[in-house]
Amino acid sequence: PPLATTAGAASELIDHQQNGLLVPLDDAHAIATHILELAGDPYYWQRLAAAARRTFESYPHWDESMAGASLWLHENFGVRYRHGDSA
Repeated sequence: PPLATTAGAASELIDHQQNGLLVPLDDAHAIATHILELAGDPYYWQRLAAAARRTFESYPHWDESMAGASLWLHENFGVRYRHGDSA
């Protein structure tokens, strides 16, 4: 499961103790504590890992994102992009 700091965008995707773990920036003790918790409880580790996977799968993949962006560009600006076109 993800173990990340509260700084940056990770906290927008990780719900602490639901699909990963968040620690304050520069808090080595908190990082060590969470690693020991995960190592000592395989069920907890598996539950967080499965929830993280579901979170990951709930977001569009690259092809879906680019298809949406291409459609938006075409609808708004008449721009067409085909795979393999040069920039």
